[in-house]
Amino acid sequence: LLVDEHFCTLPSIHAGGIEVRNGLVYVADSRKGQQGIQVFDIATNLFEVPEHLQNELFGYRYVLRAVSFFHVPTKPSFIGFDPDLSMFLVGTYAHCGNAVGMHTDSNTCTNRADNRLVWFEDGSVSMTSPKPCSPLFSEMQGAVSVRTNTTTSTTLLISSSYGPYADSHLHIIRNFDRASCKMAEGGFETLHYPAGLEDLHIQVDQKSKHRYLWALTEFGTRMVFVIPLDALL
Repeated sequence: LLVDEHFCTLPSIHAGGIEVRNGLVYVADSRKGQQGIQVFDIATNLFEVPEHLQNELFGYRYVLRAVSFFHVPTKPSFIGFDPDLSMFLVGTYAHCGNAVGMHTDSNTCTNRADNRLVWFEDGSVSMTSPKPCSPLFSEMQGAVSVRTNTTTSTTLLISSSYGPYADSHLHIIRNFDRASCKMAEGGFETLHYPAGLEDLHIQVDQKSKHRYLWALTEFGTRMVFVIPLDALL
C-alpha cells in the first residue's frame, strides 16, 4: 500500500504510471491540487505492518512510504523515461470525441492544446516549468522517446486508448523536434493494438544492450507486450 511520509493513505490517488530509476519508484499523481510525482524508496521505506494494525490499512501486510514529492507543469496521467536524454516525461490524458469506439485521429482531436507532454530532468521541474509540448494526440495513456542515431533525431512513441471496445493506437513519430514540438514531414505511423493500451516503458538488456518496448492493456484479459525497439524505429 502506498502511503505518504506520515504513513497516511493517499485517498483517491490514481497511480496512472510508474517509473523506476536508481532504486526509486516514481508514481504519477494526477489528483486535483497535486499535479505531481510521488517518490518512493523500496530499499529504505518498505515496512511490514503489525498484524493488529492491518485492518486499519485495508488488510495490507506491507506499506511503501513516500520519501518526496514534486510538482510538474501538466496533469501527469502517466510517466515515462528517455534513456538517451536521461530525462523523464509526463503527459496528460485528454478525452476527445463522443461515441466510444468511434474515435479517429482527426485534426480536431490532435490540435487540442491540452494534449501535452513535458520532458524534465530530476530536480529541475516545477508547477510552471519547463514549458509543456503541445498539441499532440488525444487520449494519451503512455509515452517514451529515444534517440535513433548519433544526431539529435528523436523518435517519440505514444499510446492512445479509446475505451474497452475500440482498438488502441501506438503512434510512432520519427525525427521529432522536441524543442519546437513539431513532427517532421511525413507525420507519423500508427499501429493498432487491442483496447486499453496504457503505459510504455523501455528496457535495456544489460548483456546484449538490446532495447525493448514494454506495454500493457487494462481491459478484459490484460495483455503485456514486449517488442524489440529496433522493429519499431
